[in-house]
Amino acid sequence: MPITKQCSDRIVTIMPNGQFTLDRVLAVQTDLVLDHNLPGYDKEAVDKLVNEVTKMMLADEDLYVRAEVYTKHSK
Repeated sequence: MPITKQCSDRIVTIMPNGQFTLDRVLAVQTDLVLDHNLPGYDKEAVDKLVNEVTKMMLADEDLYVRAEVYTKHSK
């Protein structure tokens, strides 16, 4: 199953098959800076988190439609 990842200042959205829906969202909050354009961004840490959240989302098969990772970071 292809996974797409979108990133903005405060959120990473992970969606199976690139589809967008508002149903059954797995939401995770983190202290990591998610936007690569902001100071403090750690690519390895963010990639690891995205991988772990993707595994959690897919482990429950059809329970979640997408996952969102929120950051507490503010500009």
